[in-house]
Amino acid sequence: MSKLEPHPLSKLFPQILPEDFDKLAGDIKLHGLHHPIVLYQGKILDGNNRYRACEDAGIKARFVEFKGNDAQARNYVISANICHQNADQREREAVKGERQRRRSLAHWRR
Repeated sequence: MSKLEPHPLSKLFPQILPEDFDKLAGDIKLHGLHHPIVLYQGKILDGNNRYRACEDAGIKARFVEFKGNDAQARNYVISANICHQNADQREREAVKGERQRRRSLAHWRR
């Protein structure tokens, strides 16, 4: 398959930061691709960062084809990215809370 381009609808949201991209590529290299890249009209509707990370990590990407019209594709992009960004924030907060808890436990053990 030749190099895929982002679908214009996927550009509603920005690419991830370089340091986050490096983490994503490292994770995909270590654990593989968990979520397939979603294609629409021969372009990437969802998964631009995962696709680039797969290329970077030398991992073969998996694809699924979005079935729907332009309005449904737009709604899909918005829904997928808003949920993803909210999950990322929750995950960061959970990790931060766990780190604080461990530091507190380590302090009391001294």
